[in-house]
Amino acid sequence: MASKFTYGQERIAPGLCGLSNLGNTCFLNSVLQCLSNTEPLVEYFIGKEGKAEKPYKKHINRNNPLGLGGVIAESFGALLNDMWTGQNSYLIPRRLRNVIARHAPELFDSQQHDSHKLLDFLLNKLHEDLNLIKKRPCIEMNIKTEGRDDNESRTFDPFMYLSLPIPVQNTRDIKVFLIRSDPLAIMKKYCLSVPKDGNIFHMKEELQKMIDIDPSNLVVIDVYHSRFHRIYYDKDPIIHIMDRDDIFIYELRRPLGDQNWVPIPVYMREIKRYTSASYFSQKHMTTYGQVFGLPVVVTVPRIGCKYRSLYNVIMSQITRMVIKPEREKEEKNTGAKKSNEIVETNTMPIESNNDSDEAGELKRDKKCDLFRLVICNSYGSQEITRLEDDDEFIKLSSQTYIGCDWEFEDKEAFYNVKEANAYEEHESYTVAKKPEKPTTVYDCMDSFMHDKVLAEDESWYCPRCNKFVQANRKFDLWKMPAILVIHLTRFSDKLNKIESKVEFPLQKLDLSDYVVNAEEPQPLYDLFAVSNHYSGQGGGHYTASAKNKDSRKWYSFDDNNVSDASPDSICSSSSYLLFYQRKTV
Repeated sequence: MASKFTYGQERIAPGLCGLSNLGNTCFLNSVLQCLSNTEPLVEYFIGKEGKAEKPYKKHINRNNPLGLGGVIAESFGALLNDMWTGQNSYLIPRRLRNVIARHAPELFDSQQHDSHKLLDFLLNKLHEDLNLIKKRPCIEMNIKTEGRDDNESRTFDPFMYLSLPIPVQNTRDIKVFLIRSDPLAIMKKYCLSVPKDGNIFHMKEELQKMIDIDPSNLVVIDVYHSRFHRIYYDKDPIIHIMDRDDIFIYELRRPLGDQNWVPIPVYMREIKRYTSASYFSQKHMTTYGQVFGLPVVVTVPRIGCKYRSLYNVIMSQITRMVIKPEREKEEKNTGAKKSNEIVETNTMPIESNNDSDEAGELKRDKKCDLFRLVICNSYGSQEITRLEDDDEFIKLSSQTYIGCDWEFEDKEAFYNVKEANAYEEHESYTVAKKPEKPTTVYDCMDSFMHDKVLAEDESWYCPRCNKFVQANRKFDLWKMPAILVIHLTRFSDKLNKIESKVEFPLQKLDLSDYVVNAEEPQPLYDLFAVSNHYSGQGGGHYTASAKNKDSRKWYSFDDNNVSDASPDSICSSSSYLLFYQRKTV
């Protein structure tokens, strides 16, 4: 069981001090815990054990216009000192928070906070507050071209951290059920590989590549508990579909853009009745419909559709789901007609060749109807209008939902739920896909280092040509720092967070393949801290994991709570900022 350190009289180990949340300041606490466990930084701000001298104080530059007059260095140093006395189980970093908020209020606005942006600001201001250069000279940009192609130049820039892109798969697999317009065709399950930033029309195009089908005749619907939960349109983004959703694609007999025909969603509803007594002991019976089975979509004329035509169209569409009852049930429930007569009577084409308003109409005994038609709400839970079997035309629109109200006995005898839910699997679903190779921090480094053609808005000014050009850019590492911070860029401009786990070593991170300076010692690094972010960009929580410099054990820092951490738990899909210290030979 993980041990927790809370406020009390007992002395705690130095450095195991929590930080109170001052109102969505977990991102600040996460960064401070990582810096608090950066051994060279701790020694610089609080001095080595047994020595009262604090080296940073003699380096404060109060006249640097780029700094904050030493205020941020002093407040950070005071907080760090209190965290390492071993006398506080938690502290309230109000002074440092107020200093940062006063000079960078954008870091504490109402939007989701970013520990990387805060780290960038804090390190920059600490650097300027402690800059030993009192008067900064003007230095010409160092552009070296000796020994290189005339069209190639090299610049040397210092870096404080490496922001590495996370290579991600650009496609996403979405499982769907296809219901063909042919009522006798069994439902089939497909796996569609579509662009992650694509839309619903990309799904239709992918399906068209697999089978002969017209995308204009397809409607994509999220079905939940026998209800149409959401109808998607072509331009709706794919990100609206969750992995747990049951997505159905219905093929219609007419294109969606045909103004003379309208697609009508149809629910199967079982009639439920219950009796209630009034104050005067008068009994009242209430009737409602409970949806069941597989909802369908039929296409009917927008104008000139009658009750009998609509009934027959629906009966034809659910032909595969309607079964012949056993002779005993048939004689008991109908007392007259044979079951096969009922099924055969309703198995008919949805449309006639002349597209007349009487298309598909069949004369039959009304008493043989298996269900009654009503207009209901979009969830099928409430009846709006009960339709009459007469010669009146029904007013239909794209907002109309039809309910087929079944009596319990008819539903049990004639509707085959098992057949309604039956499906076959297409090879796109059954073929085993190769497991994705885990992404490593070295993959991120490769993505960061490879050649990139600059976009037009990123054009580079060529000193030889004296003009902006769309050049090729490539990064190489020349000299490596003692402390290396790796920023995994999980957040994109599209407000999406990359949740992929990036595997990284806790010991001996070797970046030799990325350093081009032959005189640079082997760059081996050990991990000592991680800033973690949980949930999405629109909201979330930050914590930190860090190795104590004295005990060499890992701990988890969650605001004012501190607990033991297993080394196996350090690398996760929430890892955001990685802090490495260079190994000494």
